[in-house]
Amino acid sequence: LTCNGRPASGVKVKLYDSDNSFLPGVLDTDDLMASGKTDSHGEYNLSGSTKEITGIEPYIAIYHDCNDGIKPCQRTFRVGIPSSHVTRGSSPKSTFNAGALELAGKYPKEGRSCLN
Repeated sequence: LTCNGRPASGVKVKLYDSDNSFLPGVLDTDDLMASGKTDSHGEYNLSGSTKEITGIEPYIAIYHDCNDGIKPCQRTFRVGIPSSHVTRGSSPKSTFNAGALELAGKYPKEGRSCLN
């Protein structure tokens, strides 16, 4: 991750499984599978697992303050992980590389989070 072309260190990164309940009135929050922060190079490595009856829909949530001034809370956006990188069992068969992401720009569906 970079901020204005420089490595974005200390950025909070979380790996979730998206849970969508199909039962009326049932709130099913997303499962946190792993979390960490970027290193001095703006890099991170997360691995996680969860137990589900159906398949999982993992995504990475990124929380940062790049180009945010003195606004409260943090900017946040999600990066979906393709199902081709989801493995049944505990040993992953492939690694998903989200690529180089510049945090200075605005991402689709970007929001703000105070509780992360």
